[in-house]
Amino acid sequence: MSKRTSGKSAIIVLVFVALGCAAGAYFFLGNAEVTTPGPSAQAADDPNREMTDEERAEYIKAHVTVTDLKIVPDTKPGLDEVVPGLLRVVGTVSNNGPRPLAKAFLHIFPKDKMGKVLGSHIENLAKKGGAMAPGESREIRFLIPEKKEFAGDFGHDLR
Repeated sequence: MSKRTSGKSAIIVLVFVALGCAAGAYFFLGNAEVTTPGPSAQAADDPNREMTDEERAEYIKAHVTVTDLKIVPDTKPGLDEVVPGLLRVVGTVSNNGPRPLAKAFLHIFPKDKMGKVLGSHIENLAKKGGAMAPGESREIRFLIPEKKEFAGDFGHDLR
């Protein structure tokens, strides 16, 4: 065998060895699964982490208040003329805690004169204007259908 032939053979062998090393590196390193910590692995006190439903329920119970809640007849803008068939729910919601709040559902239960619930209405108080910042208060204003049996009494729940 000549020197020239053995040199070519060595180059060919080196090329195959390099390709084998590259393939091995890709197999062992390139296919490595990249994982990121899930919500449960994130710090529980991270204020930017989205709350679980259970955490949100506890947070609302401890830090969110609804005040001056009323159901009144809806009127035309700028006038005292009542809009038939509609009632307006008004009040104030406040986030008195340290975290932003993206969901706070107010459940309204209008009642008749005997105290029987006539239906239920749900409104996300945090949807208008985005998440409620810590310390923020907002006006509550939304419409519900009027029931002729409605006697002015109602129940409510904040979730």
